[in-house]
Order: sequence, then structure tokens, then C-alpha cells
Amino acid sequence: MTFLSLYVVCVLAFIPKCRSLCSKPEIINFSPQGFSLGIGHTFKTFPTPSVFACMEMCISYPMCRSIDLNREIGECRLQVKSSVTDPGLLVSTPNTFHMDKEHFPQTLMDNVCQTLSCDNKTMCRGYSGCVPVLDGKTCGSPPSVPNAGAIPAGPFPVGHTHNYMCYYTPLHESYTTCQENGKWSNVLFRCQEEMDCFAILKNNSNTSGHDGVYTIHPNKATRRNVFCDMTTDGGGWTVIQNRVDGSTHFYRTWNEYKEGFGNASYNYWIGTSYSNDVLHLLTKNETKELRVELQRFSGEKGYAEYSTFAVGDESSKYQLTVSGFEGNIGDSLAIHNGMKFSTLDQDNDKSVRSCSQDNHGAWWYNNCHYSNLNGMYLGTATNDDKSNSWYHWKNNRESLKTTRMMIRPANI
Repeated sequence: MTFLSLYVVCVLAFIPKCRSLCSKPEIINFSPQGFSLGIGHTFKTFPTPSVFACMEMCISYPMCRSIDLNREIGECRLQVKSSVTDPGLLVSTPNTFHMDKEHFPQTLMDNVCQTLSCDNKTMCRGYSGCVPVLDGKTCGSPPSVPNAGAIPAGPFPVGHTHNYMCYYTPLHESYTTCQENGKWSNVLFRCQEEMDCFAILKNNSNTSGHDGVYTIHPNKATRRNVFCDMTTDGGGWTVIQNRVDGSTHFYRTWNEYKEGFGNASYNYWIGTSYSNDVLHLLTKNETKELRVELQRFSGEKGYAEYSTFAVGDESSKYQLTVSGFEGNIGDSLAIHNGMKFSTLDQDNDKSVRSCSQDNHGAWWYNNCHYSNLNGMYLGTATNDDKSNSWYHWKNNRESLKTTRMMIRPANI
């Protein structure tokens, strides 16, 4: 059983020595990762990838005894049962971790409880009565922070710390503390807008070398989970296509490619619940480079990099712009430059027939292809026009074992 480390800001209220002891966030270990209470115990579900937001919601409900959080899909479930009292309810659940209310950080409990009315404070573990106002001093509502959650109404006592929930970096916290002069301290740091994996790497040096699923925000209305390659050539790559086996088929409709499909840590096209529109958002404002990584069934690996990569919006049929090749597998995208995207139900290629239907895939087909990475996964090295192939590697259409496409800002 593993444990997830969670940074929690130290609350200064009623702990005078804490100012010197807690200059850095406190590390709290909790919860078995990969477990949940299973079905039948949830009374409320709401969308969030934030541990803090999930715990805060649970604290505000007397009947809530624990949380199950799936950060990959951004879903928090509030439970009426606890694994402390009912340990037999825990079941193995990938990408989910469970935490009982009894194990919530006390500082967070106190923070939330201080915002509740006196009548509601009995619901808070280890907390009773109203917060005393020290020397008659209070602070009004905390200052607002861009890209953070709603601000609670004051007044708050001296020493109260408000934690901000960052929309764009849910694992990070900004906070401010009510001071003795009745003013709030400067916010520790601002919430960052992390629109892609490179921004995450740039803003958080500790992510270097740690590949995995991260949450990015191509714009304020869009929060998505993607796989970030934080290792290859310095890292910061946002993976837009990944195939490791044949368990996920890629012969799909226009809307399916628009909305996205698959699992961000496994087989997927532009991430779970992602869309080609977001591909456009990621590439429209600055030049992006594309890296294509391929593996044959023999085990041989190769790559191609393009210094310029962009995808138009839906009105352009997601037209492809790609140039500046270098690599060791040959350039099999040049013929597709300037082409529109085609799927089994949208024929936008230059052929008199449907390249998508003939080649069992979805791609920026010309007439028809030298690359077909969304074609059929055949499970063996078979030379077939319908296969997920890259012609100029071996001058044939040999089906590939793994394929990956990923982008990051060019000229970094």
C-alpha cells in the first residue's frame, strides 16, 4: 500500500511559534492510493481534481465520513461510510485514492470550520465553539487571486489563514494570513495558468524526469488530463496520440475524434475527453514542434521531429501545417502538409474515394498516405495499407508496435 504526500499550508492561528517553524508547507501522508469504497456509499459527486476542494466539501457535510477522488477524470465522491469503521469495504480502484475524514489534516479542518456559522461547528472533528477575536481585531474578506476559487465573506480573526484553490494548478496552494493590524499578508504565490506540459515543467522544476498524467488548461474553460513526457530531450512534451496495443480501436467518427477518446495513460487520441479544437488551441498562439516516436515489433525504435506543427480550427477541417523534419525514420508527413483531417464519416482528402474508409483510419490524408498512425493495430509486423504505419522508415507500410505523437513550444 502506497501513500500520497500532500502539501498543506500551516495555519498560524493560536500557534505563536508557528511563524518560525512553518516557513515551508507541512507534509501530510495519507490514504491508500488505488482504492475506493466501491459503489453504494456515495451521497454526492462533484467535478474537481483538487484534493483540498474534495476534503473541504466533505467537511461541510455532517454525514460525510470519507472521500474517493479520481484525479484522472476530475471526480470527487463524498461517502457516508469510512474505511476506519468498515475496512472491508475498500476495493482496488485504479487512479483513485480514498481518505477518511478522521485522517484529514487538522489545519484544513480548522480553516474550513472557521468559515462556518457557530451552529454548524459541531460537525467538525476536534473543533468546537466560535473562533475568538483577538484584541477586537479582524480582517475582512481575503484578497482575490486570479485563477483561484471563490473568496469567503469575512470577518476573520487574527491568525486565520485562507487557502486558495488554484484552477490551473490544483496541486499548488496560494495562501494569505490575517495579521494583527487587521490586514491580510501578501499571498505566498500566485496561481499559474499551465496550458500545456511545458508550462507545468517550467513552473514546477520538481516535475522534471517524472512522466505521467497531468492536468493542463488550454484556456479558462477547458481543463483536461494528458500524458506529459517530462524526460525526453529535456521534457515538457504534451502527448497528443499514444498507442501501445490493440485494445482501443482508432477507426472512429469525426465527433469521436473531435471529443477525444481513450485513456491518457494508455491508448488515446489527444487525451481523455480532449478534442481537435484543443489541438488548435495548443498550437495557434506560438510555434510548436512535433516529435513522433515509433517502435517496430522487432524492438527497433526511431523518431522524427518537426520544427513547425499546427492544426487549424474546425472550420478549416483541422488543416495540418508541418515542416522542418529531422530524425532517423524518414519524413512521412511532408505529403500530408496542408491537408484537412478525414474520418470514416468525413471525407476531406484529395482522393476520388474515401481514404479513411479505404485505409481504416483517421488522418490528414492526401491521396492517400505515407503515414497512417491512426490506422489498424494488427499486432504483428504486417505490410498493409490499413495498418498504423510510417512508410519512409522501411519503405513499406509495416504495422507498428507503438506510436506516440507529442508537442511542445519550439525554440526553447
